[in-house]
Amino acid sequence: GHTIAQKYIRLIGAGGAASAIALSLLQKYCGLLQIIKRTQKTAEDLARRLHEHVPDASIVIGHDNSIIADIVVNGTNLGMQDKDPLPDALDNVVPHAVVAEVIMVPEQTAYLTQAQKKQLQTHAGRPMMEQQLHLIQEFLFQNNQSLHERL
Repeated sequence: GHTIAQKYIRLIGAGGAASAIALSLLQKYCGLLQIIKRTQKTAEDLARRLHEHVPDASIVIGHDNSIIADIVVNGTNLGMQDKDPLPDALDNVVPHAVVAEVIMVPEQTAYLTQAQKKQLQTHAGRPMMEQQLHLIQEFLFQNNQSLHERL
């Protein structure tokens, strides 16, 4: 895994997967979360919801060239098709930045290939999901309670 605490993280997307990732990153005490989304209102809505759960979170909406990211996460579906544009240009990242992907198929997306060309560390979607399986299992079978009993 990679250390999240105090890191500057650029998250591309604000949908379901990106929302879950954003909350998890803030709960791991990331230093700053930058949300990039084509629709500004969607990103603002996500930031508002995140602040309800993590009131002191440091969140920036949109591109800001002064932010140099330690970690970049593609939380969109861009990359599933060969014709998809890259989710972001991978500018303004530290030399040892980690670029993570939620896309599982193809495993090697054009975005990860671009990151490797820039000699950045990469983290593919399938291993990201595999790391979450124990958390899903723990949630579903916590204290042998049924999901219905807990909700």
